[in-house]
Amino acid sequence: MKKLLFSCALMLLGLDLMAQNGHRGLDVNVDLGYLLATKSEGVDAQFATLSVGKRFNEYLFAGAGSGAEIGGLFKSGRSPETVVPFFADIRGYLPLERTKLTPFLGIKGGYMLHAGSAGGSDGIFFQIAPGVQFPLSSIIDINVAAGYEHYFPTKDGYDSSGVIVFKVGFAFHK
Repeated sequence: MKKLLFSCALMLLGLDLMAQNGHRGLDVNVDLGYLLATKSEGVDAQFATLSVGKRFNEYLFAGAGSGAEIGGLFKSGRSPETVVPFFADIRGYLPLERTKLTPFLGIKGGYMLHAGSAGGSDGIFFQIAPGVQFPLSSIIDINVAAGYEHYFPTKDGYDSSGVIVFKVGFAFHK
């Protein structure tokens, strides 16, 4: 196990040494979006997240973040539910040669704290969202993505659920 951890650390160090010139230091990603429930009893939600991390090279970003999801905001007769996610954020990029568009695959996973009074359970979640990034300037990029998120409650009596994710975000970097 120690050899595996040591090998992973060496690989990350190697990625850092090969870092692209356009991204030095920390990257900050701000995402805004909508979660569309896949079950009829599910709750649609709006969300905002912030993640901070490092773009190791032109292919890999790794970071961590948090945010807020507010569900049931537009349903009449239902009080809004608030959830606070804490997550690891990994993005793999596939730079294309003759265009400024960069396709990526974003993967998030972590823990959600149920902060609402409407009842609910904390839980573990996993999200996968392919998207595309395009630059606005040398320090700001726009990200557009759609994907799927699945939630596994940690309390008995609650069902796991899934949502379709639509998001638009900004990436700020040096």
